[in-house]
Amino acid sequence: MKDRVLSHSKFIEIQGLNHDSAQNYCKPEIVAKELKRFFK
Repeated sequence: MKDRVLSHSKFIEIQGLNHDSAQNYCKPEIVAKELKRFFK
């Protein structure tokens, strides 16, 4: 499914994180690291 919308995309699942992990009260640094890698 991932490659149907964005052919250059890559599915990343980070163990131990969930939907709220990007919020400041969780672990946004880990999510930000992957987003920075994607947008380079």
